[in-house]
Amino acid sequence: MFFVPNSPRWLFNNHKPDLAKEVLISIHGEEKAEIETKSIIKNIESNNVNVKTKFSDLFSPALRYIMGVGLFLGYYNKSQGLMQYIFMQHQFLNKLELELMLHFRRVFY
Repeated sequence: MFFVPNSPRWLFNNHKPDLAKEVLISIHGEEKAEIETKSIIKNIESNNVNVKTKFSDLFSPALRYIMGVGLFLGYYNKSQGLMQYIFMQHQFLNKLELELMLHFRRVFY
């Protein structure tokens, strides 16, 4: 990690363009660094457009399937974990009951 250069995109986003250009020049050279600089700046400017989203956008037709699969997998995973817990709890209680019976037999008999 000590020898990996800083991310030029991160440097541009954090208002350090001079350092970002130095990193690009060290990686690509002068000509390619200038092309990459323009590309990164253009990409950052296009991503900075403020788009208002609403909670109801999650249930739009484009995302309905993805949300459905995600909710199903979360519920299924939770239910399977609960079933394992119930099964193991039953085994644990049976073992505890047997140990208590043996313990009380030794104490009282």
